[in-house]
Amino acid sequence: MKISAIDIRKHTFEKIFRGYNPDEVDAFLNSLSQEWERFSSENSMLKMQLEYAEKELSKLKDIESTLFRTLKSAEDASRQIEREAIESAEKRVEESKVQANNLVEEAEQRTNQIIAETENRLKKFKEDFALEIKNQERDFRAIENFRDNLVVQLSSLANNTIETVERFENKYDKESVLNKMEEIKAHVAEIEIPKKGAPIPPYTTPEIVDEDESDSVVDETPEVPFEIVSEPEPVAEEEPVLQAEEPQEVVAQKTPEPVIEEVEERPVPVVREKDLSPAGQALEMVEEMRKSREPQPVKEAANTFREKPQEPAAPKSSGGSFFDQI
Repeated sequence: MKISAIDIRKHTFEKIFRGYNPDEVDAFLNSLSQEWERFSSENSMLKMQLEYAEKELSKLKDIESTLFRTLKSAEDASRQIEREAIESAEKRVEESKVQANNLVEEAEQRTNQIIAETENRLKKFKEDFALEIKNQERDFRAIENFRDNLVVQLSSLANNTIETVERFENKYDKESVLNKMEEIKAHVAEIEIPKKGAPIPPYTTPEIVDEDESDSVVDETPEVPFEIVSEPEPVAEEEPVLQAEEPQEVVAQKTPEPVIEEVEERPVPVVREKDLSPAGQALEMVEEMRKSREPQPVKEAANTFREKPQEPAAPKSSGGSFFDQI
């Protein structure tokens, strides 16, 4: 039963004989109602405070649960992050180890390949160097043989040239030419003097060609032949006998100057040096000498001299090989 302060104040009791003092009872009831009212207000206030506290408690519980969940989530996240970091670190370590092993293997393979290539190149260089030394030795021997052959050929050619010059000097002695000129002068002095008015035929000196004066000296060794052409001896012809009817004055006729027909010079074949090794050049020169050794038509020197009866003309060398012109 709920009792309020108003109920306490308005409550009445029945009156009987010899009962309580009504004034005291009323005073007590008034004080009781006041106290009851105070306790009721306090109770209401406490209820309100309790409700507020309960609300705050619920809020705090919600915050606590949220914080707990957040903390748990943070712990889970930290554990997950730590686990992922450990896994990533382990994975990276494994990958680094694999890459390091691959790099080491690749470096070893590359090193072995470079060593093998270097050994092959060194071996090839040694073989090429040995072959080059052999080729140089062969070329040097070929050049030495060519030099020896050339020295022999030049010696033989010089000896032949000296012999030819000696034969030429012995054959065309100056004293014999002068003796023959004296005979011609004596023969001219014995010619009869032509008569005056008689036609005098023009003076002509027949041309004489000495065909036996061309000598070609060719060495038997494979070399370019050097042709040595000796000059013919100037031969003075006898003056023709002039048939004269009457003795006339002697007409002095000028003897034309000796005309020397130059002999066509044969060009000495020149060996063209190509861009070859010394052995190749030597072989090419030997081949050229072999070709030049084949029989070729040799032109005989034809020199025609017209001499004055007073003095012989000195032989002039106009053709021949290089050694004849020295």
